[in-house]
Amino acid sequence: VIWVSSIMLNNGGQPYGYFMSDPAMIDPGFGSKDLFRQLVHEAHERGMYVVLDVITDQLCSDGFQYKRDPSIDSVTACTLSAEYMYWNTSDASVHTKYKNASNLTWGVEIPPYLQNQTLFQRCGKQSQFRPDGQRYEDMPKLYNSSRATLFEAGLLWPEAFASPGAEPDFNTLNPIWQEMYSNLLNYWIAYADIDGLRFDAAKYVGADYIAYLATHARNYAAKLGKKQFFLTG
Repeated sequence: VIWVSSIMLNNGGQPYGYFMSDPAMIDPGFGSKDLFRQLVHEAHERGMYVVLDVITDQLCSDGFQYKRDPSIDSVTACTLSAEYMYWNTSDASVHTKYKNASNLTWGVEIPPYLQNQTLFQRCGKQSQFRPDGQRYEDMPKLYNSSRATLFEAGLLWPEAFASPGAEPDFNTLNPIWQEMYSNLLNYWIAYADIDGLRFDAAKYVGADYIAYLATHARNYAAKLGKKQFFLTG
């Protein structure tokens, strides 16, 4: 099996591969769509499978950031609101309306089809989350089962890797985003004839999101005649 690390269009052409700005395009530094499809074809001719690494949690671009930096109070309120909706709400539409979410500027590389506020979580940085008035990074030292929901909230909803040009996470609660990203992954399965997906940062997004992507990818691959489709994270 050949595991291809992230090759999607990267912020500023970053060679590392995990500063994705457009999941529908391959970064010129790694080649082109046609070259990737040719690589997969030639691997198949040699009896090998190809698994593509995909980013599941965020986008990156210069200038892609909050219009106003979220405060500690707004980060905490937004995170707790998102966690409550995750466990207590059956109406999917509310997952685009959680409290205290901040608005974004799009920067220079986020493609127009992704420039929609509701596709992103917009709570703020994990370092500003204060469950029960305490610093989130201190929670592992104080962890007990009664605080499991708070611990999960801080893991899933604020940005664990926030930095300039790499701020808000995808709103994985939003069913519209789940369907959009699933369709993007299906595109690569059909176009390049890949044999599997590796979900990067899977532990930082909701389990239902990964389950949705995995189930739909496997079902789509089966419709294309792939008897085995590999999924890992």
